[in-house]
Amino acid sequence: MEGGGIRVSDIMKAFGFPQTPAGWAAACLSDFEKVENHLDILNISVSSLVIGWGLPPSILQYFDRRGISFIDVEIDSIRFTRDLHLVMRTNDKGIRHELERLRIDEESYWSAAAGMRAYFATHGQPSIISPDLRIGLFVGQMSIDLAIVRDGRLASPVDFSDEIKQWARQVDLLLIRPHPAQSDTRHLYPLLEGVPNALLVNENTYSLLCASNLAFVGAISSGVLKEATYLGCGDVRRLMVDDRNNPSLLPESCSPWIPVGLDVASAGTLMRFSRARKNSWRWPLTISEKRSKPVFTEDMLNPIFGYRWGLDSAAKGLPQFPTLVPGGRMNFSCDQPAAVCVIFGCGWHGLEDWGVWSAESHASLAIPTVFPEDDPLVTGWRFSLHGHIFVPENTTAPTIRIFVNGLECEALSEKNEELEWSVVFENKDARVKCFVVSVEVQGALRQCDLGGDKNDFRAFGLGLRYVALSEIKNDACHV
Repeated sequence: MEGGGIRVSDIMKAFGFPQTPAGWAAACLSDFEKVENHLDILNISVSSLVIGWGLPPSILQYFDRRGISFIDVEIDSIRFTRDLHLVMRTNDKGIRHELERLRIDEESYWSAAAGMRAYFATHGQPSIISPDLRIGLFVGQMSIDLAIVRDGRLASPVDFSDEIKQWARQVDLLLIRPHPAQSDTRHLYPLLEGVPNALLVNENTYSLLCASNLAFVGAISSGVLKEATYLGCGDVRRLMVDDRNNPSLLPESCSPWIPVGLDVASAGTLMRFSRARKNSWRWPLTISEKRSKPVFTEDMLNPIFGYRWGLDSAAKGLPQFPTLVPGGRMNFSCDQPAAVCVIFGCGWHGLEDWGVWSAESHASLAIPTVFPEDDPLVTGWRFSLHGHIFVPENTTAPTIRIFVNGLECEALSEKNEELEWSVVFENKDARVKCFVVSVEVQGALRQCDLGGDKNDFRAFGLGLRYVALSEIKNDACHV
């Protein structure tokens, strides 16, 4: 307990666990009776009511075995409503009755979902990238979170790579959306290996869920899966049940999660909790207690969590993508239509008037295509990328590898120190609906390491100017 009197280090040592995320996850299923001497400072008894945030199964079992009533509190996983709400669960029948009285009407969820679908229908395109594409969505989660603890260990997306690869084979494009609060996305990179149609994206999660060409949404255990049902997705795929939601690991007396309004924080509700507790003698409520008003406004939780998951007046709908055709090119300068390909993807810095720099060790984008009718003279297609590498004087150039639909590009020198990376597809292989470009950068350079601005920690690797698609004919002429 940070800033409190419980010596967590002593508890972890008594369990024999390291003070690491792995040790914390293991403690979520451990028997706290073995360390009860370290909990004496709590001074709790059967007359106590423990209210905690995100309590793991081990703590809930410890309290329940001692006959102590608890209320476990979390943020409701339905987050597209106007305001965030709480969910609570308890092992006390009387308190459960009071929580049920405060339960949020499920109709409000359906109403909010309808409003969100209408919002994105009028603020963007109805489909993701192209209506001809069949899209799958994998939703990422925080890499350290009670929601991904199973069997006392932290799960990772890579643990389910076989299942996710199978999902990718069922669609034209598998989008991987990192959690909006997880700035480090490296734990998702292994999912891109061996999955040529996987793409990391930055798009608003709810705009993706409302898309007409979304085939399915999957996750390890994200609350987004529950939201997806309200937003019209009929194929929802959960990879595991986390320990905190596994009934076999919870006290038999523990209720399901109950979504409640912020009336739960009123003085009257707290008094009702006290009177409703099992085996407690009950004074009648006074008139002032019966008329007590909520202490907090309904939007109180929104600023506390710093950002909104749900409907936002500033949220943009799905963008309109330009299409690359043979003989054409797409420029990635900030004023060009193809800029949306970069913004939709992940791993790029802000667009500039010449193009865009890669920002991370992985950068990706998707480019929809349209091919003409079969031409017997056309034997294949060349997809090329044009740009340069960030190599200041007296430095070692970063290593750049570029893959297009899983095939690695060959690097060729051009004049004016520019480079071309290209890959050739046979005619039958190139007639895809979308090119997925994946850039891998090793040894990207930062200004702060080169004697520049010491506060500039941005890394630069590939500078991408444009891509092009050309025909290859029997006579080797390119059109």
